[in-house]
Amino acid sequence: MTLPNNPFSAPSGGPQPSQESAEASSLPAPTGAPSLAAPTGAPVMVAPAADPFGAAPLHAGTVSSARPSRSMHGRIAAWMLIVCQSISLVHGFIPYHFDHLDDYVSRFSNPMFWLWRLMEIVVITLAVLYIRKGAAIARYVAACVILVLFFVVTPIVFVTNDSDWYYAFVPEPGLYELGLLGARLLLMRALEWICVIAAILLAIPDFKPAPSPYAMSAPVAAAGAAPAGHVASPSVTPEGASSEVAPEASSAQARNASGFVAPQ
Repeated sequence: MTLPNNPFSAPSGGPQPSQESAEASSLPAPTGAPSLAAPTGAPVMVAPAADPFGAAPLHAGTVSSARPSRSMHGRIAAWMLIVCQSISLVHGFIPYHFDHLDDYVSRFSNPMFWLWRLMEIVVITLAVLYIRKGAAIARYVAACVILVLFFVVTPIVFVTNDSDWYYAFVPEPGLYELGLLGARLLLMRALEWICVIAAILLAIPDFKPAPSPYAMSAPVAAAGAAPAGHVASPSVTPEGASSEVAPEASSAQARNASGFVAPQ
């Protein structure tokens, strides 16, 4: 005799489910109706237990980096400023004529000499800060310093030295007759224009593309999610073992409720 798959036993004194099934199977079937045997060992469907580690995310998505992104033209312009301003800084300490060092030494007493050197150091520092840290304010300040010095301060300096202001933007005619010294001064003028172009590139803000409506963000892991590399063991009863495990569970429940073990 097989114990039915009912986890709840009837109270003491009442008919047990096994007795009702036996009585129902012993009753004669009506005339003309087919006799049906009472089910005694129907398979039990076990509900799958909840995964204690939570469901694994199907799509992790793209995780935004904590480091701020910098545009390509911003990085190129910053490196152009670093190279050109470094050359200009070194050029300021190289004398034009080694035969007349008195003029070279007298430059160190001129405040404008140290002002230009200080501005070059500031621009280099801001460009490095933008490349390393991605500070957007550093690029705009560096661009502002270069443009103000070139378009405002330099013409004023030429006018105060009794020269025409437009020679701040075009080379003077006498530079072509100075040989190597003239070539050196023309090279520095070219570097100044390169710095202006780099400053304009830095002043152009980065236009970020609009986010795609189909972009998937990273889902939040469920509470108690399994750590990386851990695979939760399945808790579903394998197929074919339900008919054997169910009677054992039913017998254990029947023992706890009535105090005796039902016959198998």
